[in-house]
Amino acid sequence: MKIIANLLIYYLSLAVLISLLAKDASVGIIGSLIICIYMYPAYLSQSRGHPQANSITTLNLFLGWTFLGWVGALVWAWSDFDPNRKRKTAIDLLK
Repeated sequence: MKIIANLLIYYLSLAVLISLLAKDASVGIIGSLIICIYMYPAYLSQSRGHPQANSITTLNLFLGWTFLGWVGALVWAWSDFDPNRKRKTAIDLLK
């Protein structure tokens, strides 16, 4: 649940930034939603402290558009979770 809440904070920040740059709120909302969904496996692996997080991010960045690459990165990001490696997120910093 915390991962989704953190992603929502990043999504809203990105939406505001894109909206300000494009001078159109709908472009910012839709653009940031697409970026957040596309980069979700990379964000998930980084926040969970996955030992292969950089490889997952690279796979997601270059092959995520194929959907098969995106699903592969998502499955890889969900595997191998150790609570001791978990990184601090925006929600943790607000506490």
